[in-house]
Amino acid sequence: MTIGAFAQTTQQLPDGRVVAIPEVQKIVQTFDAGFDTPADPLSPIGNDSRTQRLVEERQHEVSAKLNNQQAQIVPGMNPKHVKILSGRGKNVRVERIIPMDIHPQVIDVPKRSVSSAYAG
Repeated sequence: MTIGAFAQTTQQLPDGRVVAIPEVQKIVQTFDAGFDTPADPLSPIGNDSRTQRLVEERQHEVSAKLNNQQAQIVPGMNPKHVKILSGRGKNVRVERIIPMDIHPQVIDVPKRSVSSAYAG
């Protein structure tokens, strides 16, 4: 999943360190599992008891699969997800749940000008 577009993503501090600009850092903290932010950071819609049960069931399924493969979830991690909803009003239901990266990365995407597409 891609979130955000920025002309600049990092800045160099006087001591030489390169850090994310505040706007990018806020997005990383919102979606990074290392930060204690809501599990579904994009939308409070669908946080009814039925949806919570569905999320808990999925988490239990994932934990069971991990245990079967001799793995475990690291304590202190707060994995994030996005609920894809369908319907309107009282008929809103969760279509599916998409897990997000445990540790999101800032990736620079090369920009290509429109005029270069027509250059011969």
